[in-house]
Amino acid sequence: MEIIRKLASHGVRETELAKALGVDLKTWVRIRTDDEEARAAWQEAKEIEQEALVGMLYKRAMGQPAEYDADGNLLRAEIPPDATANMFLLKTRHGYRDHGQDREAAPGVTVTITLRPRWILLLTAGSLTLSQSRSVRMH
Repeated sequence: MEIIRKLASHGVRETELAKALGVDLKTWVRIRTDDEEARAAWQEAKEIEQEALVGMLYKRAMGQPAEYDADGNLLRAEIPPDATANMFLLKTRHGYRDHGQDREAAPGVTVTITLRPRWILLLTAGSLTLSQSRSVRMH
């Protein structure tokens, strides 16, 4: 199980992991599916990998100041904040959409406004519809 944890947490592809275990990919997938301990080791390793990647992306998004030693010599240049990394984190981890809320994420609320006896304005999950109708259905 230690081989699984070590390799998977360092981003090794499953084909390479299977080779390291001395099995083919199909056998590894069966082991990962059927063996609870192997599945737990795989999931734990993937979580470690994900945390490391998110941490690196966060640092890139926020930027890093330059680092100097005690004598004032530059050890690492400043890394400016990265707007693309910021946007990626906002969209993937916080549901941000730059053109309004995603329809699947929008609450199932419909607002109906009767403008004239035959015209109805419907606002549903971010879309606006004007239609002629004699009856109104509430959702």
